[in-house]
Amino acid sequence: MSPRLSRSQVLMIGCAFVLDGTLVSKPSLVIRDLRSDFWLAYLIALAYGLAAIVAVGLLASRFPRKDLMDGLVSSYPILGRAIVAGYVLFFFGILVRDVRSTTDFVKVSLLTITPLTAVAVCLGLCIIAIARHGKTSVGRMSQLWQPMLVLLVLGIPIFLASTLVLGNLLPAFQHPFPDVFYGASHIVAYAGEATGIAFIATSRTWTFRYGIYSVLLGWTLLTILTVCLVLSLGVEIPARTLYPNYEMIRKIRLTDFLDRLDLPMVGIWLPAMIVKTSFSLYIASNGVARIFPKLRLSAISVVLGAAAVAVAILAFEHALQIFTFDQFWMPLSIVFQLALPVALLCLCMMHQRKKAARKGG
Repeated sequence: MSPRLSRSQVLMIGCAFVLDGTLVSKPSLVIRDLRSDFWLAYLIALAYGLAAIVAVGLLASRFPRKDLMDGLVSSYPILGRAIVAGYVLFFFGILVRDVRSTTDFVKVSLLTITPLTAVAVCLGLCIIAIARHGKTSVGRMSQLWQPMLVLLVLGIPIFLASTLVLGNLLPAFQHPFPDVFYGASHIVAYAGEATGIAFIATSRTWTFRYGIYSVLLGWTLLTILTVCLVLSLGVEIPARTLYPNYEMIRKIRLTDFLDRLDLPMVGIWLPAMIVKTSFSLYIASNGVARIFPKLRLSAISVVLGAAAVAVAILAFEHALQIFTFDQFWMPLSIVFQLALPVALLCLCMMHQRKKAARKGG
């Protein structure tokens, strides 16, 4: 059995689930729909993320010595394998989305001449190399890069202090609740991705407290970024920009000699994003290994990673199709992140009551 993850690693993994993929382009959609009321959508996303982590945490606590996939398969051999297969497809979809969104960012912002396929293959090789060695590799890599990204985000308000305009946060409360909920629909699924912790670590490792801490940390950092984005650029530019946070960090100038800090900052975010993407590959591969115990995790990771790169290249014609994909993905995410865990928790409670009644009889 592989060594357990430390709680600091679990904290960084949960933070990465919430933060790393969301900051690429999602703030532009929320600002486009809600302008200066974006923070209301973030509060809804926070409430959803906390509800999802609590529901999954209660379910995972039924299997304290195992991760959630292992617990489901060992307790319900047939039904458990069917549910795990559903989660494999779900996290494979997240993997494909993250590979494509990261590839598009690198292609559009950094390597404009390099073919898209070459960028995707390079990213895929990095992701496979991390995930094929198991959860200890994933945990150690997250512990290396995610704290650097956390410190970077905390430093951005200091770097941009001279360009922040508080008046950009006004007017407030100008959108009705239906519009706020629609704006929140762009990011709620990302806030709920922290539930992936339960598929990597046992509930004894991460506990409720660390799950909630990870959601709060990721959400706080995302909110700091978006507030700085609006304060420095207003609402018009982010609403019309595909990668608004990248445009924001390009404004950072510390001295006449340090005016291209966007490159080292992207150099911190990109490895953290690659590590975050490897979480989904590990979870999907681990699920397949639970369904078919004779298959090796390393071999499964290579096959699924190669398949994800192929699907990411072929399934999307351009970067904007990711937004269309997310509109379909949001209700599906609610099913797997919140509704299904609640239903499984009720099933486990009913099963436990039946056992207790039989013993009492």
